[in-house]
Amino acid sequence: MPASGLPKIAWDHVDNKQAARYCCAFAHSELGPQIAEWTRVDGSDELERSEAAQRQASDELRQRVEERAADLRSVDESLQREAAQRQRSEERFRNIFEYSNDAILVLDPDHDEILDANPRACRLLSYTREELGNLTLGALFPEDLARLQSFALAVVEDGFGWMDEISCQTLVSVASVNEVEVVRSTSAKPANSRRPLYTVACAIRSMAAVA
Repeated sequence: MPASGLPKIAWDHVDNKQAARYCCAFAHSELGPQIAEWTRVDGSDELERSEAAQRQASDELRQRVEERAADLRSVDESLQREAAQRQRSEERFRNIFEYSNDAILVLDPDHDEILDANPRACRLLSYTREELGNLTLGALFPEDLARLQSFALAVVEDGFGWMDEISCQTLVSVASVNEVEVVRSTSAKPANSRRPLYTVACAIRSMAAVA
């Protein structure tokens, strides 16, 4: 117990350098043990008000931190739901793409590239997927490239399109594509590019060899 005779648990709340400026009043409660109340010798409650202000500031800061953490959890959960929905959508499209009875090519008309081809397209055109990926649109459609590019760009603007009678170069012969229909068109802006990337998925319904 300190020299003043006060219980240490009460005395610890007062700075030793300022101890002489404070006194402690004791009261007995019918419902509890002895209670010590600190006041300044001059009668002010400065110490109590300072501690109360610190507790209030601490409580407010804790509340803001908890609210911010709740906001971040909500944003994270929302992003996770969006990512899960996007993944399910991509999986559905991939399944349709892979197992479709139509030959589907994914084209990038801006860069004259064939981005992907499903198994049916590979069989119909007599190319492997890798071989088609290494071809340009001009190599696959040498006689009708300009018309195909115009068709693809129109699809990008309108979101849909249809055309018939376009010639393409298969690995074994020149063939006539009797019907081409767009099954999906998308646009996206890569992070490292100022220009958007346009893709067009074309379904080839039927082909016939050109004599």
